[in-house]
Amino acid sequence: MNRRMRTYYYAVFGAIGGLIGWQISNLLGLSFIANIYLSEAIVGALVGLSIGLLIGIAEGVITRNLIQAGKSGLLGGILGLVAGAIGLPLSEWLFQTVGAGMVGRALGWGLFGLLIGVAEGIFGKSQLWKGLLGGLLGGVIGGSLLEASRSLMRDSFVGKAIGLILLGATVGAFISLIVVLLARAW
Repeated sequence: MNRRMRTYYYAVFGAIGGLIGWQISNLLGLSFIANIYLSEAIVGALVGLSIGLLIGIAEGVITRNLIQAGKSGLLGGILGLVAGAIGLPLSEWLFQTVGAGMVGRALGWGLFGLLIGVAEGIFGKSQLWKGLLGGLLGGVIGGSLLEASRSLMRDSFVGKAIGLILLGATVGAFISLIVVLLARAW
């Protein structure tokens, strides 16, 4: 498959994962537990699960291998769940302690992308560090876009939707782009 199409599939599947994560988080609500960090960990885990699962499935769709899609999706979903459970409370903590809205979100979701990149490095046909780097860059950029869209939109509901779609798309796209660009450079 064409390298551009690989990046396209990763971005589209990541965006769909972000859309699903947005719907799940809206069904649950944002603060259904008194402890904000525990609530953020649960919401982050569900968003991470949906984005990681879909990005993992993209690898199987690209190779047209159902077993690969299942394995990659399962590992991507598990790592996404862990990444979201760590990334969202971390970004919330940074946001509240230093008042760094965009910086806090970017760093927290950068960790999220990094852990999803681990799954690509394990099941994809690339080196582990390339998946890590792509996931980190995608998470930082996606986290920044998430915070920007939430603050620019008058309706926080729409801003969150657009932000999570962009987060999933950038994590997926950068995981693929880094692998493709560094393979070409090599």
